[in-house]
Amino acid sequence: TLVTEHLFKYGGAIGAYLIFAGVDLRGPQLVSVSADGACHKFSFTTMGSGSLAAMSVFETQYRDNLTREEAMEVCANAIQAGIINDMGSGSNVDIVTITKEDGAKYHRGYRQFNAKAYQTTQSYNFPVGTTPVKGTYELVSMDAMEIE
Repeated sequence: TLVTEHLFKYGGAIGAYLIFAGVDLRGPQLVSVSADGACHKFSFTTMGSGSLAAMSVFETQYRDNLTREEAMEVCANAIQAGIINDMGSGSNVDIVTITKEDGAKYHRGYRQFNAKAYQTTQSYNFPVGTTPVKGTYELVSMDAMEIE
């Protein structure tokens, strides 16, 4: 409530798109909060630039009563779909599981793909403040060109 009231007050001027997860008296809850303070409860949700691709995975693979391992795989598939379809999303899938027994458990590098394959063996050593010149060309102004 505090977050939604704060965001609503600024009418979307604060770029915060959040997904909250937790457990209360009603059981597990998943709530998305957009920058304008709108709050919605879902069984699954996505946000961000890769969210449409991620949502398509959830819509086809999510079902009630998934095991922890199955849920992690569905989430990893959704995150990977979002990454693949968005050039700015990186190339690693990190997952956090939250349980009463273990608390928050981080699974860094749960899935890695699309790793950088090109490596150069050539090294460069440029003095500070210089830029190497590989070639030059002559600029031709539009005034000097004949237009037929």
